[in-house]
Amino acid sequence: MLASDLQKLGVGFNLGNRFDSRTNSIDFDTSVKRAISDFKAKGFTHVRIPVTWIYKGKCKLKSDPYFVQQLTKAVKYAVSLKLFVIVDTHHESWLKDHFDGSATLKATFEQLWTDISHLFADISDDALIFQVLNEPPSNFDIAKTRLVNQWGYDAIRAVTTTRCILCMGNDMGSPFGAKAVYPTAADLPGAGKDARLALSVHTYGPPEFALQDGSNDVFATVAEVTASIDKRFAQLKKWIARSGHVTMVWDEFGVGARDDDQARRGDLRVREFYHRTANLCSMEKWPCTVWCDQSWFGVRHESGEFVYGLADAVLQGKADADKSHATAAKHVRR
Repeated sequence: MLASDLQKLGVGFNLGNRFDSRTNSIDFDTSVKRAISDFKAKGFTHVRIPVTWIYKGKCKLKSDPYFVQQLTKAVKYAVSLKLFVIVDTHHESWLKDHFDGSATLKATFEQLWTDISHLFADISDDALIFQVLNEPPSNFDIAKTRLVNQWGYDAIRAVTTTRCILCMGNDMGSPFGAKAVYPTAADLPGAGKDARLALSVHTYGPPEFALQDGSNDVFATVAEVTASIDKRFAQLKKWIARSGHVTMVWDEFGVGARDDDQARRGDLRVREFYHRTANLCSMEKWPCTVWCDQSWFGVRHESGEFVYGLADAVLQGKADADKSHATAAKHVRR
């Protein structure tokens, strides 16, 4: 898939806290299959599957056949439902917490992406996308983030030249971290010449509103939420227009709350965060992927219930953008 075709992904969901942390079940037959089916039936068109591959020195590709089997089933099932799939490397603390730029670390990361690429070699390039590294940590400077993304990119490209790849910037994947690391397309791996390479970003901002200890009172009204999101997007669009980047994938966004404060997520201000983010991404034809962990940031729970109207808000945001595009097209034809 070309980066310019990523708009086809539309709106998606994260299969969070499963293959990345095992907080939730990874069993395909009893849990994962139903979750994917429910989101598909709801109207979502892609799934991001966060994966932690190496834990306590053991690579699950080599040491955990059950894990690999369940993950492979999930990917293939999603593809069979005509969902696009994004697979990443997620909580790789062995890399993030101990980065020294050494040849050993480089070889380990490159081998990991070589093995992942071979694992999914039979999945169509039009269905599956790779994300090199989720949320480079705050202890990574620009040079480190560029280096790690280059390692993963080179390893994937050594196996396939046609798989679409996503790279992420600093500040836990914030759009402005991406701007700092890759101010122009020429700064990306491939020097801006790879038509199957794009940036991915996350948004949980402002954090005093969106994170699990946040408060709805950061915004007095729904209109203030809208204005805050509009301002961030306007700043980002100016950079993208200057930089030459083809597209972006907003592959995590959401508002969380701890267990004793979950009711706040039913507030209209929270729904507007989901609606407006999805709407503006869709207006720019950028895919967006809501975070769902079935817990603090859940939009669907293990019971199958979609909660607080948040999934509907995302889908409505996309629908509103589609209507705007259709109206604009009619005016052009006239």
